[in-house]
Amino acid sequence: MKILAVDDEKLGLEALVKAIQKTLPEAEVIGFNSPKEALSYAKENEIFAACLDVQMPEMNGLEATRRIRQCSDSSIKNIPHHLYDLS
Repeated sequence: MKILAVDDEKLGLEALVKAIQKTLPEAEVIGFNSPKEALSYAKENEIFAACLDVQMPEMNGLEATRRIRQCSDSSIKNIPHHLYDLS
C-alpha cells in the first residue's frame, strides 16, 4: 500500500513520514516537498492514500487533493489533510 506524504517544509515532511510509518508499518510512504511532484507520481502509480499539508506555496493541499483525485490511473481512496504548527 503506497501512501503519499506532501509538505513543503523539510522538518514537517520528515515528521509526517515517521508518523505514517509508525501508524502503518506495512505501508510504503513516499515523501514529496512539492505537490506538483506528488501529482506527477500519482499519475503514474497506484496510490492508496495521501497526507498533505494544506498551506504550500506552489499549490495548496486542497487543490493538490482535487488534482490527485482526478488522476485516472490513481485508485486513491482517502486523502486526509495534514495540519500542524511547528512553532
